[in-house]
Amino acid sequence: MREIQTITAGAATISLRNACISPDIIVDELVLEAADLSFKLGVEGQEFKFSSGETRFQGMFTEASVNRLITGSIPLDTPLRNVKVALYSGRAQLKGHFVKSVMSLPFTLDAKPVLTNGIRLSLECSSTQIGGIGMPGAAVDIIERVLNERLFLDLSKAVFPVRLDEVRCEPGRLTIVGRARLGWPPDNTLESDKVLSGYSDSVESK
Repeated sequence: MREIQTITAGAATISLRNACISPDIIVDELVLEAADLSFKLGVEGQEFKFSSGETRFQGMFTEASVNRLITGSIPLDTPLRNVKVALYSGRAQLKGHFVKSVMSLPFTLDAKPVLTNGIRLSLECSSTQIGGIGMPGAAVDIIERVLNERLFLDLSKAVFPVRLDEVRCEPGRLTIVGRARLGWPPDNTLESDKVLSGYSDSVESK
């Protein structure tokens, strides 16, 4: 019988539920649409290899999953405590406590995701209140800085070339849409802006 060493496919769609990326990151629904797949099977001591063309993906995080990520990302040595998020159309609302010395004041702020060059994701905060009154600009800057220090996403050093096209806040969920070039073993010489087509240097947020 002939030994199979390579399997190829023109296209494939994979749907995943509760995809666990790390203990704090769970993608509730993830759909991958891949093209030009190649699997080289590891036979006679050879290493297994996998490659694909551009793979489009869409991931959905529930509000509970986003809160799990926030809880795991903000340690107790920051001035922010008990931060929780509620997701609405086009924005997120965060509530928590701002701790300074012996004071612990409740705060509420609106935030939206800001996507830069498809590979960097940060938060832009506005409409902030603390203790029921408008918060000074300096305090807003501190909260925004702490959130972005802990939640900032930089895909330039990702294992695979990956680029986000859209990050969308919707009632009760966060949706991300993007493209990647998947392969194993990873090729660290590939750069997202060289292998993924149609990228833009503009700043996007929704």
